[in-house]
Amino acid sequence: MEKDFIGLDCNGFVGNYVQRGVQNTPWLEAQNDKDPGPTTLIGDLLARQGRTNQITDVNDLAPEQIYLFGWCAPDGFIFDPKDERGSSFGHIMMTEPRTLEQIDNGWKIGVVEATAAGNRELRYLDYTITGTTKAQLGTVFRVLRGSPSDKMNVRVARLAVS
Repeated sequence: MEKDFIGLDCNGFVGNYVQRGVQNTPWLEAQNDKDPGPTTLIGDLLARQGRTNQITDVNDLAPEQIYLFGWCAPDGFIFDPKDERGSSFGHIMMTEPRTLEQIDNGWKIGVVEATAAGNRELRYLDYTITGTTKAQLGTVFRVLRGSPSDKMNVRVARLAVS
């Protein structure tokens, strides 16, 4: 309890996973303000996966991989707190490996997210990728976030494991 750890919000969850799970940083040695980490902005978490890991086509998704989904505008602009468009919040999610499957209306993939909509707890949802658009700032994937009425645009990056 003496260590000042970051609370559980979406980029805190994903950033902690990158530090602890991907980079194998022990909890007590973590530098929470170091990038990438729990205080890293959403757009930066996606960009830090590298250019070759930015997904531009649904056919580039592989079932065994983990992907980061960053909420974006139709033109591909990633929403981040206090960004130049005046967003007050954003959202980043992480997929579960081996959950990607083709279904009648697109591709279904299991997603884990930390969100206020989930009582500030981790929650698991099946997202359905219904299409893509080549936008000004990158490829935009249209997804149904658990239900047909909860539509969202995301940009996708494969989680880089170093």
